[in-house]
Parts: sequence; C-alpha cells; structure tokens
Amino acid sequence: MPKVVPEYKEEARKKIIAAGWDVMSRKGYCATTMDDIAAQVGVTKSALYLYFKNKDALVGEIVKMIPALVRQQAVKSFPNATPLQGWTSMLDSQLSMDGNQDSLILEIVAMVGRNPAVGRYLSENILIGYEMAAHGIAAQQRQGLIRDDADPHTLALSLVALFFGFQCLSVAGVDPGEIRERWLEMGKILLEPAVALADCSEGCPWTDEMGRRLAERERGESVELPVCPETCEITECTIRRNKKP
Repeated sequence: MPKVVPEYKEEARKKIIAAGWDVMSRKGYCATTMDDIAAQVGVTKSALYLYFKNKDALVGEIVKMIPALVRQQAVKSFPNATPLQGWTSMLDSQLSMDGNQDSLILEIVAMVGRNPAVGRYLSENILIGYEMAAHGIAAQQRQGLIRDDADPHTLALSLVALFFGFQCLSVAGVDPGEIRERWLEMGKILLEPAVALADCSEGCPWTDEMGRRLAERERGESVELPVCPETCEITECTIRRNKKP
C-alpha cells in the first residue's frame, strides 16, 4: 500500500499542487519527475497517483491556481486606486515574482503547441482572466475612469499581451525599472480618458458572479461559468454595446 498523505483529500491535493509549483519552479517542468514532487511532499510516488494520474494533470491544477493568485492581487491593487495605479501595482507584483516562477510560466506557455492537454488548461484560464479584465474595464469606463472610445475587450487583450511581454522581457534580463517606466507611458495612452466622463457608480454583476463561481471551483466544486453579456444586468454595458452580432 502506498503511503497516503495524512490530510483530508482536498487539503492533500493542495499540498501536492504547492509542492509541484515549488519543485517545477526550481527545476523546470521537463526536468521535474513525480519522484521529485513525492519527495517534497514526503510521500511515495504511488501516493501521488491517488490524486493525479500524471504530471500533466498536476500542471493543469497549477495553471488553474495562477488566475486565483492574479485575482487576489487585483483585490489588493484596485480598490481606491485609479486604473493606471491599479495596473501598475499588478505589474509591480509581477516584476517582484521569483524569476524561477516566471520561467516556469513561460515554459508552460511554450509547451502548448506540443501538449494539447496543458494547452487546454492554459487556454481556459487565460480566457477567464481576459474576460474578467474586460468586465473590470467596462465597469471603470462607466465610472469615467478609463477612456470610453475603445472596446473593453480590445483594451483587456492589449493589457494581457503587454503583461505577458513584460514577463518575457524580465526573464530575458531587461531592467525592471525600464519596464515599469515604459509601462507608465503606455498605460496613459491605453487607459486614461482624454476628457472627464460622466460618473456611474454601478459595478459589474457578471464579474462578481464569475468570481464567486471560480472560488467554488477552486474548492473542488463542479460549477458552470456564467456567460456574458446575457447575464449582464447593466443596459449601458460597453461590452454589450460593442458585441458583434
């Protein structure tokens, strides 16, 4: 009989995921074995297979963990901050990450073309993050905080692409201060309204519902994610206005 992790099943899964994240960050995905992860947890390799059928399945759970970390940082960054300040705080958090973690994320991205299973995990979670960013931007547009002459999905995708690019530049050795300085100039162009817009204090019900359901999924519950704009309760939602027929 394999030595079983002594915590309850869900806690044991979280412990294995954290160990996988730690070991793969240090050694890289390809160089890490299930034996390495088992040693980190303090169990036999056979015990790991009670929770994950292979290393790809474990990577899938690690990928799912990343959006949760991003959302936690967003909660810290955006309240009582302008959009540019909020996104700059997100960038500062990204630039302060352990370089090994950045390298692992980029390694996982590079695997997508050769590993469809990992690609599905990554694609789903990037799309969730992108959609939530678009809805956050739409809410800030209604509040007059972000330029209202651009589709929120265009702005969101631009920001996601920039932040991936910054991650690559950081791993490649570009000075973080240089990245931050150039971001501040680009951020003004992308985000700041040319003129003051009418204030609207309404938030985004879809974003709140998405966050609630994702939290349930992170706890291991099986939930369907909401679809927008059908679930959006705000008539003047800029996402609804810009949606193609």
